[in-house]
Amino acid sequence: MQGKVRRLGPVEELLPDDQLAILTRYRNDLENGLTTHSADTSRTYLHHIATFVRLQGAAGPITLAEIVNEASLWDAITQVPAERAATRRNMCAAVKSLAAFMARIRLIDGKVAEAIANLPFRPNHQPARPHLKPEDVAVMVKKVLTAGNYNDEERVANLALFTTLVTTGLRNSELCSLKVADVDFDNGLITVTKGKGNKARIIGLPDRLQAVLQLYLKHRSQTSAPHFFVGRTGKPLTRDLVGRRLARLAKHAGIKTTAHALRRTFATTVAHKGIPLDKLQVVLGHSDIATTRAYVQTNAKAVAQEMRAW
Repeated sequence: MQGKVRRLGPVEELLPDDQLAILTRYRNDLENGLTTHSADTSRTYLHHIATFVRLQGAAGPITLAEIVNEASLWDAITQVPAERAATRRNMCAAVKSLAAFMARIRLIDGKVAEAIANLPFRPNHQPARPHLKPEDVAVMVKKVLTAGNYNDEERVANLALFTTLVTTGLRNSELCSLKVADVDFDNGLITVTKGKGNKARIIGLPDRLQAVLQLYLKHRSQTSAPHFFVGRTGKPLTRDLVGRRLARLAKHAGIKTTAHALRRTFATTVAHKGIPLDKLQVVLGHSDIATTRAYVQTNAKAVAQEMRAW
């Protein structure tokens, strides 16, 4: 029996079949090449490539080789409003990745891919990088424990979910992939087997999280699934479900947050406690310490107050 055909998303409406075949090869290279990326990452790249193709405004069928060049990418970037800096940046990264692949399989000249890679683009507006302040975390925990629209089992599950994200810095996808066997209570360790790029790593299990997780395991739905976090029916949580749960809790608390904001909250909190960035990089699973540095948010006014005691 043949497996389910994987679709390429919105770009399928924009390109002829022979060009879609190139993107299928590109996606397979992303997920199975020397530097592997997750299916979520490849899907995100294809989404931004579709945006790039759409912005070319071609009246008829076009080939990728015609539009994957420095001039077309710059034209596409400038069509995106400056305040949408994240869209500009992500589209730029996706097209650079596609250009490198096309040069590797000799669909475009290597000099074209190099010109794209060296495109001197910097977003005018840095995207907002929200994180929760300590008092916001306390409000969220209190709301999780006291919200009247949840039963005891749901409250414990939400507490475990929120506390895990804010005390470990796990990505949403890593939390959903976590298995019961990955949590070593005896040695205080968590094994992340499916990190970004399918990279595994081991992180510590914070003392204040252990009791919460053990309480959660006593109350969680009966299931044969090996996953640690499951929903009401016993099925593993998905990224979308985690996002919706957090959105509901945040709305009740009057605070805006996401799983990624909690990851930034963790990074900022431990960095301000004096944990070196190189150690934080290992915990977060970043390949580049510059990414870790960008996660840490420092309030200028707070620094000014601290400086008075220096």
